[in-house]
Amino acid sequence: MASPLSVFRKHQYWFLVVMGVMLMVAFVIAPPIDDYLRSRQQSGGGQSRAPVVTWSGGTVREMDMRSMLTAHVSTMNFLQAVLEETQKRGGQPKTREFPSRTSSEQGLLETMLLAQKAMQLGVVISDDAVADYIDRVCDQLLDHKDLNELLKQAAGGRITAAGVYERLRIELMAIHMQQMVLSGIVPSTPAQNLTNFNRLQERVVLELLPVKAHDFLDQVTQQPSDADIESLYEKYKERFPDPANPEPGFRRLPAADFAYVRLHFQTLLDEEKAKITDAEIQAEYDAGLKRGDFRRPPATTPPAEGTPPATTPPAEGTPPATTPPAEG
Repeated sequence: MASPLSVFRKHQYWFLVVMGVMLMVAFVIAPPIDDYLRSRQQSGGGQSRAPVVTWSGGTVREMDMRSMLTAHVSTMNFLQAVLEETQKRGGQPKTREFPSRTSSEQGLLETMLLAQKAMQLGVVISDDAVADYIDRVCDQLLDHKDLNELLKQAAGGRITAAGVYERLRIELMAIHMQQMVLSGIVPSTPAQNLTNFNRLQERVVLELLPVKAHDFLDQVTQQPSDADIESLYEKYKERFPDPANPEPGFRRLPAADFAYVRLHFQTLLDEEKAKITDAEIQAEYDAGLKRGDFRRPPATTPPAEGTPPATTPPAEGTPPATTPPAEG
């Protein structure tokens, strides 16, 4: 009885050709067609190309608004997830610049226009600046793996890491543009003026009682175990010490030990001059005269007007020079 695989072996070339074509259709041609049909279905066909707003810088269409809204919402969800995870790990964000969440077209357009104006004025926010902003938001407690995992959970695949960087760049440029516009022209309210006045004029009389912790050490009856100490260190080892925070911090700033030598040239010069005697100076001068160090070149005086140039007589035995007669 013939093997069932004999038919495949006999026609394996054509089987491979057909499978290759099917794979090309499935992985190359089908995805763009599927995306196009989905976008047409979600946007209502030609309605997505309808302009929403037009200004001197261009036109924003319905499909652009939806893309901006998706990027904005996904980015805000990502930042919210980063904040919550940072607080769970005992950290606090080191920045006060947070984009405002909005779902209105007006808010998105204002952010876009502010960012474009900032670009025209020369404001540049690089990828490194965006990465530094994310580090300040998470208090440097989250690595790239943690951030990518939070992005997957918060955005659900609706935006990539590059898309988050680009959206944060736009949001940060809009924030900086607002700060530039409002800087120095916002009037103070009466409450703010009163607060500023009180800061300068109010005086408080305090009665303080110093309490030394060392005086109460003998009342401590229990000692922490090595495991408790290690657990406390692991919890706060990435936090810098802050006197205003009751929680400890064990992270230290990078330190370097330097040594240097400081010399005063004039002081050294005066000390060496004092060691030289007049006899040594005279001896060095006499030696210089013998070497010709102080010999001056002979002065050259130009000849007076009308004085013939000096001629050098020919050497002995040299025949006099003859000038050939002129022609004609």
